[in-house]
Amino acid sequence: MIKQCRTIGIFFLIALGLNIAQAGDDLSPRDVVLTTSQKVLEELKDKNVNVNDNPEFFYEIANKYIVPHFNFSRLSQRALGKYWRDATDQQKTDFTDQFRQLLLRTYIVALTKYSAQDLSTFIKDKIQVPPVNYPPNAKRVDVKVIAERDGGGDPANITLRLYLDKEKDWKVDDVLVEGISLITNYRAEFSNKIRTNGMQALIDELASHNKEVMEKKATNDDKSSQKTKSDKK
Repeated sequence: MIKQCRTIGIFFLIALGLNIAQAGDDLSPRDVVLTTSQKVLEELKDKNVNVNDNPEFFYEIANKYIVPHFNFSRLSQRALGKYWRDATDQQKTDFTDQFRQLLLRTYIVALTKYSAQDLSTFIKDKIQVPPVNYPPNAKRVDVKVIAERDGGGDPANITLRLYLDKEKDWKVDDVLVEGISLITNYRAEFSNKIRTNGMQALIDELASHNKEVMEKKATNDDKSSQKTKSDKK
């Protein structure tokens, strides 16, 4: 349904190991992105678990280390473009909630083939952040991240667009993978759906999609639990 899933999934895989700190720490935007979160690595390195076995563990990490560094209301507004102005307050709230869930679900799906130990190794060994040139009073800065791909080949080039918010925190404003903007892609897709069926239909579709993912997850959890009980007999 949502074509941008792989794009945001690639980014979240990288962002998992990056601690986006406060500008008040006197860090450059590059330092902000480059600073590896030792807490994340400590949580990952000794865990013998993958997403399919324990998705809640990875949801916890996402909510703890990634979600605080995104302004989902701002991202939602940009993703809807001109249609944000026409939405009711309730629709804005509902869309933001469903869009946030979509991005988090995508993050989890992107990690399904990895164990915690695999992620720890990936974060430590396969991410590079080149130097960034920007004026000292900059409010927006692009930080490039180069990540090795599984199985070799050309590395993935990701650009994190950071902006300085009112609290002087650097937050992610957009993600570009190989020059393609996550927000621009979503805006094009959402605009088409709104023109065809309206804002509420888009929100309902996102809600249905998120519910379907959760129900599938619950079914898989039940099967996994039954298998575990069977193996113990």
